[in-house]
Amino acid sequence: MSKRNKLESLRFMPDIEQASVNNRNLKEMFSWGDQEYAFIPIASIAFNPDNDYAAKDNAESIQILAEDILRNGLLHNIVVSQLSSGQYKLLSGERRVRAYQQLWETTHQESYQSIYALIKKDLTPRQELIIMDAANLQTRGTEREEKRFRKAGMRFIQNLKMEFSISEQEAVQLTKEYLPTQEKTIDRNLNLEKNLDPKLLNLLDTGILSKNEAIHFLSLETSLQQISAQAIASALTKEEQQKRIAELLSLINKRKALKQELARQTRASRILSTDVDGQEFPRSQQTEEILQRTRQALYQNECLFSSFSKEKENLSGNGAEDFSSGKKMKDFQQKLDRISDLVSDLMRFLNQNPDILLPPETTYSSQLQKICENLDQLHSHLSCKRKEKK
Repeated sequence: MSKRNKLESLRFMPDIEQASVNNRNLKEMFSWGDQEYAFIPIASIAFNPDNDYAAKDNAESIQILAEDILRNGLLHNIVVSQLSSGQYKLLSGERRVRAYQQLWETTHQESYQSIYALIKKDLTPRQELIIMDAANLQTRGTEREEKRFRKAGMRFIQNLKMEFSISEQEAVQLTKEYLPTQEKTIDRNLNLEKNLDPKLLNLLDTGILSKNEAIHFLSLETSLQQISAQAIASALTKEEQQKRIAELLSLINKRKALKQELARQTRASRILSTDVDGQEFPRSQQTEEILQRTRQALYQNECLFSSFSKEKENLSGNGAEDFSSGKKMKDFQQKLDRISDLVSDLMRFLNQNPDILLPPETTYSSQLQKICENLDQLHSHLSCKRKEKK
């Protein structure tokens, strides 16, 4: 390696090597496969379809980065995996590559046709995923990206577990060593992914529940989590959803306070009903009445949760009857037909203009196909309702 390239290697350290690494397994991660530093053509780089974070990279953010590179140059190299075809799969630096593409299109300077990269060779697909997630977790952060950080972190933990044949606890500890400033976040995310009811987790993933709200639901028993999820999902409007979430959170806080009070009362009654020799004697009637009142309050609290479930059942029954009759079904059919026509027109336009799909890896077609499948299911459901009515 020439003196110039050695200096460039020092300057363009990959993002994944910025962390303080003391663990043997993590050190091994940074040295997987043969590697070298070199300039590679932008045109030879394939974007990684597994990079969830790419969805947030809008034109404005790429423009800002391009302007920064134009003024200050590239401060960190990208990381790629060399494929057998001679192409390169991007593991770290998608925004930088897109900024280079934009600079080439606007300036036509040859310097933006190639980019300095750390080239990894002979990686397994799992190792590629680990390096990609390591880069994103280290550089992308959690602000306004809660879901992506949580999902990438959980995938990172599972892949470390399989790659190094270690327990989940050990994989979590590795992740904490790699991201020492995110230890509490990692614990909370793992708790949410493993212990939150799947329907509540979906409400979190779709933005209906905030992370702080979801954490409150973790304190509930499984059955009450399920009731809560049904109650929120059955609301007909966003305003109604938020109202129900607020009501449920109020019940959760009340339930938490009652449980703490019951635990305090139980400890106090145990002390009061124990003599100096440690022998227990029957609790007084007054003590039993206090404990019973708190237990009764907890039961009533649980009944209030159950009332949400009954309300949901009533709404479901009434809604179905009302929908099957008359004008609402007709209006729904008209709107469904209009959406179907618009999606069909859009699919036709995209098929006739394939060059409009920029960047090339964007999966608009598959997403539209899924929408079409959902529309077909709605049409089928509506047809069944008509038959039931007849």
